[in-house]
Amino acid sequence: MANKIEHLDTLASEIEKQAGGFSNIATLTHCMTRIRLILKDSSLFNTEALKQVDGVKGVVFNGEQHQVIVGMGTAAKVYSIMNKRMQKNTDNSEETPASTPVKKGFSIRRMLNTLAAIFVPTIPALAVV
Repeated sequence: MANKIEHLDTLASEIEKQAGGFSNIATLTHCMTRIRLILKDSSLFNTEALKQVDGVKGVVFNGEQHQVIVGMGTAAKVYSIMNKRMQKNTDNSEETPASTPVKKGFSIRRMLNTLAAIFVPTIPALAVV
């Protein structure tokens, strides 16, 4: 059992590292199979190195969102580990105004991506009904 926990911990650490650290992550979310990241500086995201990590099934860039495919059930566990670490990291350091993400103007694509991010995870629940 410890082996599985270590694997999840390593996976979370590698995603953090290849995303440029928690200071570069503006938004961290997940769905059933993916860790979804919106980064402050996308140039720090190392797609090729992340694809080589054991447990990462793929990496997708969709608009402004980086998606790391880790599989069914694994995404929620990795998200939980990353979220706890991210909260500890932000509690220990004061956020400077320079590190906050830049507000972007209205975009139809961003609006549709937001709606998709809200409703896509609910499709399996609606299909059962």
